Amino acid sequence: MSSAKKFRIWFWLAILIVLAGGIIALVVIPPRMKAKEAAEVEKNLPPIQIELLNGCGVPDVARKVRDRLLDHNIDVIRFGNAKKYIYNKSIIVVRKDHKDDLERLKANTGIDQVVYALDEMAETPFQIIIGDDYKRFLEN
Repeated sequence: MSSAKKFRIWFWLAILIVLAGGIIALVVIPPRMKAKEAAEVEKNLPPIQIELLNGCGVPDVARKVRDRLLDHNIDVIRFGNAKKYIYNKSIIVVRKDHKDDLERLKANTGIDQVVYALDEMAETPFQIIIGDDYKRFLEN
């Protein structure tokens, strides 16, 4: 094989490696930067006020989860027990229609189950009812 042909092979191989590295950088780095930027923005926003209810029946779980949520810019105004311990998954109950805060709350908690029970007289705009999946709140 001639040296010119070897050079072209190595040249194109180097180009492919650089392109692959660039694609990997575009896929991996922006999500990390976005998460970091989102955390910085979140620090400057007012805390989201919620009521936290134990819907799974595990003793003291609302207090333990409350302590963790405080680290995520969530202000737990009141916590206690739900009327029934029937919740398999944690849910967000929307009491006041604050769309931006709802998106923040979903992002900060990882809860995607949402129920609307609008009540403009409610003390807090949201309730979180903790379900049997409560352990994920205590892992981080």
